[in-house]
Amino acid sequence: MRYLLILFVLFTGTAYADGDSWIRKANPDELYTFTFADDCPFSDEALTRETQGVLIRSRIRPVERWNPRETLLYVDVTCFRSSSLYLFDIDIFLAKFEHNADGDVVVSHSVANYGTLGQGNSQFILDAVEEGVEQAMTDYLVANFDLGEKK
Repeated sequence: MRYLLILFVLFTGTAYADGDSWIRKANPDELYTFTFADDCPFSDEALTRETQGVLIRSRIRPVERWNPRETLLYVDVTCFRSSSLYLFDIDIFLAKFEHNADGDVVVSHSVANYGTLGQGNSQFILDAVEEGVEQAMTDYLVANFDLGEKK
């Protein structure tokens, strides 16, 4: 049990110590976004526009082509209709997609999930996405443009 605790501390310490450098990019002025809306009262295109709008306001150019092993913004929204409103689950990660030996895509991501759970209408859900993407972009900008506190 003691060794398990030591391994846990070492693993979490490594994850947090490496935190900002993990999401750094060689070309931080552009970022690919992967967006997916499942059974939501809006289209994938509307979700992409909402997500890319935050990037543009952050002065980051959204790109259409994914480069493997580069950091990307992953936004996945799953909705379930409940009476006149929708229950929703939003997952937002700064992530990396990689192909494994079988050719399957593997998603690895930072510790933080900027998403949320809730219930609301279409605009409420998109507003929650916008808020989560803004939080992710804050961490992205701090890591890539040395905007954080000097220690």
